[in-house]
Amino acid sequence: MCEKDNNDKIDLFLKSAEIGIIGNQMIQNVREENKQLGVPLVYSVDDKIFYELADGTITKNTPFKK
Repeated sequence: MCEKDNNDKIDLFLKSAEIGIIGNQMIQNVREENKQLGVPLVYSVDDKIFYELADGTITKNTPFKK
């Protein structure tokens, strides 16, 4: 394998790590903002929906009015 290929792979790895860090920071920002606004976070695990309420409680029951 030539040095250019190795450098390209290293650059790709570093860029991927940078994107991951930015994504994680954005998720933390959204979580904090939702908590301050009292808006639940919605997760899906194994096709089941869970809600994380502003107080940190996790429930399967929707907090949204129908």
